[in-house]
Amino acid sequence: MVIIDTNILIEISRNNKAVIKKCEEIKSENICITPVSVAEFINGTGNKATYKKAEKLLAGFLVLEFDKGVSELFLANYKKYWLSHHPSIPDMLIAAMALHYKLPLYTLNTKDFRYIKGLKLV
Repeated sequence: MVIIDTNILIEISRNNKAVIKKCEEIKSENICITPVSVAEFINGTGNKATYKKAEKLLAGFLVLEFDKGVSELFLANYKKYWLSHHPSIPDMLIAAMALHYKLPLYTLNTKDFRYIKGLKLV
C-alpha cells in the first residue's frame, strides 16, 4: 500500500501522464488516501460539476481512518519540527498517517516531508 498526497490527486484529475503512469505502476488496489487529502481535494472544487468529478475520482480510493496513534504522532512531530521547518498542519497530518500505518507517501512536494524521520517517500 502507498498513500498518495493531495497533489497527486490533483495531477491525476489534470490527466498528468507521468503521475498516472506512476500510479499504474503502484497499482490502484495498492493506493490509499487520507481524510485530509479528501478535504483538500474537495476544497479545490468551485462548482457542482467539479465537485461531482472530484467525488467520482475519490470514490476509487481507500480512505484511511484517524485514530489515537495518528493523533499522537501528529502532535509529537508537529511540536518537534515546528521551530525548524514550520510545517503545515495538513502535511503533518498526512505524514502522521503514513508513519502510523507504516506506509510510504507518494508526493510531488518532497521538500514538505523529507525531513520527517522514519517517513518513506516515493
